[in-house]
Amino acid sequence: MTNRQRTLMALVAAALAVGALWLWRLPTAEMCSRSGRMVDPTRRHCVALDGSYVQLREHVEMHATEVGWVLLLIGSTLFLLWLVARRVRLGRSNE
Repeated sequence: MTNRQRTLMALVAAALAVGALWLWRLPTAEMCSRSGRMVDPTRRHCVALDGSYVQLREHVEMHATEVGWVLLLIGSTLFLLWLVARRVRLGRSNE
């Protein structure tokens, strides 16, 4: 494994760790209600009495799942294109 690959893996791991910590600090709907704040009707935000709000963990997790599926689709497509290009190159080199 090259240093470039190690650096890339470390950056991805750090980004995932930061994202997980950020997600962990967001309140769930239950935590919001127990703290005296109100869950908005769309179940996306936890609203305080002064009108300030923060996103609910469940809402962020839903969007994170959508992003994960899109990234999986893009990665799979790129991998398949790489395989096709490799096969075409190998086929041409045999001629």
